[in-house]
Amino acid sequence: MVIYLAELLKAKGLRVGIVSRGYGGKRKVEPMLVTPGADPAASGDEPLLMAKTLNIPVMVAKSRSQAVKTLISQHHVNVVLSDDGLQHYAMARDAEIVMLDADRQLGNERLIPAGPLREKPERLKQVDLVIYKDEVADGLFYQHQIDCIYQLNRPKTTRSIESLRSQKIIAMAGIANPEGFFKMLSGQGLAVVKQPKADHHVFIDADFSDQYKTLITEKDAVKCSLINHPDVWVVKTTIKPSAKTADAINALLNRVLL
Repeated sequence: MVIYLAELLKAKGLRVGIVSRGYGGKRKVEPMLVTPGADPAASGDEPLLMAKTLNIPVMVAKSRSQAVKTLISQHHVNVVLSDDGLQHYAMARDAEIVMLDADRQLGNERLIPAGPLREKPERLKQVDLVIYKDEVADGLFYQHQIDCIYQLNRPKTTRSIESLRSQKIIAMAGIANPEGFFKMLSGQGLAVVKQPKADHHVFIDADFSDQYKTLITEKDAVKCSLINHPDVWVVKTTIKPSAKTADAINALLNRVLL
């Protein structure tokens, strides 16, 4: 969603920057500018994916407000997207979008550690938009769709989804909800053997099989620059908002930018 929003804003002629916590990154410098060639161990996997995809300044820091100030002073951006960070109240904001999973929703509606929530459900009434991943009957939502499948570390070498049907495929994902990735592949007619990993898993050569083709996410691929397996393929996805959702997002951006 952050990538989608950044592309919308870039299309409007704005100078866009992104701030993120850079979860799991061990950095010597704060804030850190994430370049497409950055070490994911320092930047975190999600900021690196955004930097590679968008070619705009991405800044990671424990203090998001410090990262915002650095983006403005050093990169002269005029709009900043915060990847996550709803609870980082030291950072002022003009708009808030909350993302929810259509299947899990609010879980048991309890706060951490008794449940999955960082704030009480009533907080949703204060935000500008609530957008669900996957279809909901009454509300805003988007769905993932496959853009292309390319060979790990060789993005120009692509193959069709049809070429992977009627064979055993390993689907591997180190993301928060790997089941969504597996479901998307199964929905394309692939017979996948699921291999979920912990979120932000650091991949090593031994994770991959020499016998079967393996499909991984782009988020995981940025941590595999030193892995050279010819049968590891990356699933590049985009999001497709419902018409109602696209209209709501555009209306929000136009209001904020006026």
